[in-house]
Amino acid sequence: MAQQRTNQKSVGDPLPIVQNNYTQSVSLVEKILRFRVPDDYCNRRRGGGGQPLLATEPSRTELHRHSPIPRTTARLNSLLAASPQCDVFVTGIERLMTEWKRVLERCMNELIVVGLAIVFLWVYANGANGVNGVNGYNKYEDIISCYNNELEDDLPQMENHRFNSTKKHIYFHETTCNGSLGPRQACVVESAARFHPDWQINIAFSAPMNMSSRANLNPFQGFSNVKFWRVNILKYVKNTPVEYLITRHYLNKSYDAVRHAADILRLVTLYKWDGVYLDLDALLVKPLYDLERNFVTRENDYSVSTGLLSFSNDSAGRSIAKEVLWELATTFNPKLFVYNGPGLMTRKFEMYCNTNNFSQMTMPTCKVVVLSSSG
Repeated sequence: MAQQRTNQKSVGDPLPIVQNNYTQSVSLVEKILRFRVPDDYCNRRRGGGGQPLLATEPSRTELHRHSPIPRTTARLNSLLAASPQCDVFVTGIERLMTEWKRVLERCMNELIVVGLAIVFLWVYANGANGVNGVNGYNKYEDIISCYNNELEDDLPQMENHRFNSTKKHIYFHETTCNGSLGPRQACVVESAARFHPDWQINIAFSAPMNMSSRANLNPFQGFSNVKFWRVNILKYVKNTPVEYLITRHYLNKSYDAVRHAADILRLVTLYKWDGVYLDLDALLVKPLYDLERNFVTRENDYSVSTGLLSFSNDSAGRSIAKEVLWELATTFNPKLFVYNGPGLMTRKFEMYCNTNNFSQMTMPTCKVVVLSSSG
């Protein structure tokens, strides 16, 4: 995925313009995807430095990085890098037809791929019925096809365990079907384990794990406080307010089932047990010992994050854990991303604290501390 460069700008003007020595192109798929084409694009290509044509906003989570739009734009960038003869850049209309003819002669296969990718992005962004419609299963269902697979499952079932409430716990959920941890995720788990040697660190996989796929977990054998679990989501949500989202296949109809599964599982876990939930891309740089027992974090000045949550077993913690899960059960929307995660937490805490001013979301008004994103 291309990261935005500091010397590039992006606007949503209806026609390309030249301003401050940069060519800025029309936004594609609203603010999610943009063309960013610097004036010296051709020179950079000739020099072999390379310049991605398509860029996406930096991904907030590991799940978002693997979602369809970032993955598609990354593929398009790779295609362009591998086929420089197909690179088209014109500074005036007079060269457009000449360049287009050249591309048609040399790059028909690449153009077909790009065309299909653009159609996919348009359909994905506009939610065309019959592709992503909530009235039928969509092609993303196979992304979570592993969830109910119990063959060769070598990890203990998390839903069968009773966690000791006298011991502090940190919970992670890996909701892809990869059945493993990437290097960054492993680093996140290790940091949590090293900073909290007296806490139990729990990593729950939605995919089955056999002996061969567990090989990448071997580095954690020296950590007595790290435990790995398997979550069968159908069994895990049983007798919870969100059970019907799974039994009635709402998750299968999701536009981004992997991320929505994480939205569901993190709240179910803190509904079942007290403790801290942490995203697998949230690297700790200091321990959590000094924080309140019940807290959430701000993602920015107008949104509450779901990447770090702590609900204890006291009355306030149990109350908010129950309320946010019921909010998810009654407002879940398989078409939307942020709505079921940070959007849900923001809505609930504005009601819970009786204010939409984050500076006023403090104890004892909220009974749950709302920390700043740098907190």
